[in-house]
Order: sequence, then C-alpha cells, then structure tokens
Amino acid sequence: MIKDGPSRLGIPLFATVAEVRNGSVHKSFVSKAVWNEIRPVKQVVSWASLVWHKAIVPRHTTNAWLFVLNRNPTLDRIHNWDAESLTTCLLCGLENESHDHLFFECQYSLQVWLRIINRLSLPTPPSAWTAILLWLPHAHGDGFRRLALLQGWQAAIYFLWQERNARMHSSLTLSLLAVARRALDILLDNCHALCSLGSSRGPPQLQIWQPPQQNVPSIFSI
Repeated sequence: MIKDGPSRLGIPLFATVAEVRNGSVHKSFVSKAVWNEIRPVKQVVSWASLVWHKAIVPRHTTNAWLFVLNRNPTLDRIHNWDAESLTTCLLCGLENESHDHLFFECQYSLQVWLRIINRLSLPTPPSAWTAILLWLPHAHGDGFRRLALLQGWQAAIYFLWQERNARMHSSLTLSLLAVARRALDILLDNCHALCSLGSSRGPPQLQIWQPPQQNVPSIFSI
C-alpha cells in the first residue's frame, strides 16, 4: 500500500518533493510557491505597510516591527518582572519610561522626531504613538515622500532606542542633535547606496533627504 501511494495519487514514481504541490506535479521549483503552500496564512494587519515597504533599512525595520508588537523591554515592562528596577526615562529623566513615552511623548525623543521630519518639510506630526500610526499612511500624497517619511519614522525609533540602551549599559550620552544627525546621515548614506546600485528610487530619495541649501538656518536645522 505504501509503495503504491504515489501512483494512487497520480504522482510519478520518481517525482521529487519539490515538483509536487497540491497533489499535482510541477516541472519547475519556485520557492515562493512552496513557502505559500506551507506557511500559515493570517489576515494582513493594518500596520504592515508602515513597517514593510520598498525603501526599508533592514535593522530599522526589524526594530520598528518589534515596537509595533510592543515586544522590546522598556523599563515599565522590566519593572513588572523586577519590582526594584528603576523606571525613570533615561532620555529625559522626567517621566517613567514606557513604549508610548519613548515614541514620542518624551521631550528628548520628540525633538529628535521633529528634527528628522523637518527635513521632509511636513506639518508638525503627532507625538502620540497611536495617532502617528493613523497619520503615517495619509501624511503625504507623493509616493517617494511617503516612503521617506516611513524611513524617517523607523530611523527615529532605531536611534532613540540605541541611545537609550547606550545610557542604560554604558552611561554614554549623546545630545538630541547628535542622535538626529546620526539618523539623517544613515538615511542619506542609504540614498547614495541606492543610487550607486542603479535603483530608480535612489535619486528621488536623495533629493528628499539632501540637506537644504539656505542662507538663514531653520531652528531645526542640523
């Protein structure tokens, strides 16, 4: 019975596993098709396009994804595991650290967020996490500028979390201007890399993130 199984299903005796999907034989192997067959399928979440988009910086995107899922160990979560741990925000030193406080109710993180968004010439963005998730998809109609906004949002999250961890583990600190500059420099480097690879997204993104040439500096210029 076992030896006759493939024949009873109409599968040739010497067909490989890669050639068989849904009980039928396929002459070519497509990894995407196999993955779609074996993976569990769930409903697409509303924030998927905010995290996974065409202009991602992988480490920024992975970090943002974890924060959207609220999986990173902020001090309020650590306090639930260790009642003696400190909860004061390591960036502003004024309020207790939580997911929503870090992004961007904290005055330190808010100023970093505003300085990055200022490069995009957009109106003042929301500072509350939930409001930002609702604002991001509709903040700008131009596709390239919308991608740049998502890049800037993820970069702000990444470099603020990096600065928070540096203060927690090594007591090293950077000014908010330095953190914003790091984020903008990485985004600009990413644009140059896309241009060198011949990507059609490179030049438009570079034009957006390129520092403005102006005689009188903005209060947010860095």
